Amino acid sequence: MREVVQNELGGPSEPPTYWRFREVEITNGVSKTFDVSQTEGGTVRKLVALNGQPLAATQTQRQKARLERLLHHPSSAQSTAKAHNHDVNKEERLFRMLPHAFLFRYDGTQGNFVKLAFQPNPSFSPPTREAQVFHHMAGFVLIDPREKRLTEIDGRLTSEVKFFWGLLGHLDEGGTFQVRRADEGGGNWKLVRLEVNMQGEALFFETIGVQEDKRYLDYHQNSASMTLAEAIEQLEQGPQLDTGETTAARKR
Repeated sequence: MREVVQNELGGPSEPPTYWRFREVEITNGVSKTFDVSQTEGGTVRKLVALNGQPLAATQTQRQKARLERLLHHPSSAQSTAKAHNHDVNKEERLFRMLPHAFLFRYDGTQGNFVKLAFQPNPSFSPPTREAQVFHHMAGFVLIDPREKRLTEIDGRLTSEVKFFWGLLGHLDEGGTFQVRRADEGGGNWKLVRLEVNMQGEALFFETIGVQEDKRYLDYHQNSASMTLAEAIEQLEQGPQLDTGETTAARKR
């Protein structure tokens, strides 16, 4: 797992890469398909389908108008990019903790992948509130044995998670999550599936309901020099992407 974590995070000298892809987001039985383009200056998303069907003319016009506003007022995309980078840094810190937070054991193979079961490491001392979740989580990971890359992680909360003795909220026992990744070519491992199903309560008794089902497909690498304006133009011009969900099913 230490090798896997090192391979996933890469070296400090590796330049960032930016991608164009489709994102299918399923909420309460309704799917939305987005055409997404990443740049150094921010990420642009354009809704292109609802429930696998192309948008109506009026909906398409609203998307075009939204992109035009973004083109003339790029600060919102830049703000989103800063927030995204903050989240990425937090995720990397948590990812680095995995070999220390869990005890792993060989659990056979699944297809071409090595399966490792994990459970909390009782000697691990969580340095952050987010890391407290590790003491309540068990599951398994699938590893590509040749590339030493993470292809899947399935976890569940084996007990209730209380933040600051429950005063700052809690997550209910039984919550689950699943992450799937794939090599999109050239050793670029990208997220292809994310499912989260958790319930809980936040500060001042606000109910937490996190149900996410997202699929990511049709990755194409953007030029590192692409500007936000060029990404907006890219989404406005097409090419028209397949808006059906059969490709997502073929991914796994």
